[in-house]
Amino acid sequence: MELELNRTALPYHDLIFHTQVTREETMEMIVPDAYPDISKLLDTSGICCLNTREASEGTLSLAGRIRFSILYLPEDGGEINSLGAELEFQCSADQEGLTAECSVVAIPRVLSAETKAINPRKMLIRVNYEITVRAYRMETMMIPSGVLEPGLVEEKQEEAEGYFAVAIPEKRFQFQDQLDLSGSQPAMAEILRVQPDVSCGDAKLIGGKLVFKGEVLLRTLYRSVDHEILAAEFVLPYSQIMDAPEAEETAEFQMEAVLLNWTMGELSGDGRSVAVEVDLYAYAEIRARKRLPLLADAYSVRCCVETDFSTFVFPQLVERNVRRESKRELLETGEKDVSVLDLRCAVVQTSVVKNAEKLVFKAAVQAELLCVDETGTVERLSRHLTLESEATVVGEVEAMVSCVLTEGTALPAANGVELRVGVAFQTLLLRREERLCISALELDESKALNQDGRPSIVLRQMIDGETLWDIAKAYATTIGEIQQANGMEEESAEPGQLLLIPHKR
Repeated sequence: MELELNRTALPYHDLIFHTQVTREETMEMIVPDAYPDISKLLDTSGICCLNTREASEGTLSLAGRIRFSILYLPEDGGEINSLGAELEFQCSADQEGLTAECSVVAIPRVLSAETKAINPRKMLIRVNYEITVRAYRMETMMIPSGVLEPGLVEEKQEEAEGYFAVAIPEKRFQFQDQLDLSGSQPAMAEILRVQPDVSCGDAKLIGGKLVFKGEVLLRTLYRSVDHEILAAEFVLPYSQIMDAPEAEETAEFQMEAVLLNWTMGELSGDGRSVAVEVDLYAYAEIRARKRLPLLADAYSVRCCVETDFSTFVFPQLVERNVRRESKRELLETGEKDVSVLDLRCAVVQTSVVKNAEKLVFKAAVQAELLCVDETGTVERLSRHLTLESEATVVGEVEAMVSCVLTEGTALPAANGVELRVGVAFQTLLLRREERLCISALELDESKALNQDGRPSIVLRQMIDGETLWDIAKAYATTIGEIQQANGMEEESAEPGQLLLIPHKR
């Protein structure tokens, strides 16, 4: 007779796909007729904006565009000119198990962008970009917790605990704001370049909602009405609410916001303000500890029992942490005294290396500077820095790491420029714990246990590592019978202890 089991349903989001899609693209561009010929290319920056991220059967499709800002000096010896360009891209990745119902998170970033002049009216743009992709599939684990009809078998129940992803909420949103120069800054005649950086700040779970705040930092390079090249920074705060009905307020989460697009209006008549619209999407991975009973073993004191076991995987939280690291470096310029016009810093690569019992987290940061010396000559400086942090671990762990820039400054120093860079490693370390659980149970009442010749009571010594359950199962009795025979109040015994084991009639 097959016994029906109670089963506890545990819905969760299983991470089935985690990779980096890296691509290189090139495009040729003709200088518009309204612009002068190229004498010297100064700098090229690129922002990757993702338009679509779609999962289908076994395939993930990504599409977007890269917005370039190119600064160059004209042949006529005039002022710095700025050109904009866009490159559309499509890419895909194959992964077994992907379906249209999967939740897909995609974080794009430009690794490098450069421009070469083919001739004074034509240039070649080359860009390397990377998209970090995570795909989650909704699963429901049905965990047997006991026999539906009690009293037919002796049951051993244990508690299992896991750290599961319970929700992957996301939200796309737009907001408008106005950029206003401070009173001490000269008015703008032309905006040469805008570099947006998006961050998420405070967030909390309240009543099935995720309430979060953040900001968009716009680093702007502009030409003033007095023909100076100046930098200005504008902070655009935002606050949003995202539905997360599956998450309790005690759950833990990690958030990130991604830039989709931005547009700027015309400069105001006095050159002191400009309207901007920003398009973002935010996502969160919400994890919670789940405790569930499971049926670890069973037997009968009357007849034979056939059991089938299945393995269930419970992720265990090893560590959830934020590690901050910083670095200073001198960029030598010789005897020239220079001032910094503009600084761009970006984390272009994050990696994890296992070294003995340590995990080493590495972040590659690319810094690009525009400087001007005492003669008015504009030069570009660049530096590649690597920042590291580490964690001590035992055994195999799964590491999920993201890295955000926390500081990027460049100040004039003796014989050069002092560059300061800071990053924060957001780390989640998990360990897979496998638990055996009865998945099917059959009671064969035609095969009664043979108790002939067994004494009514047995004197037995406990062996190290043995439990009362092991003894009761071996002698076809119950833990309760052993406790009663030995006057025990608790379900435990010491190694070497003598036990009276009664015969269950």
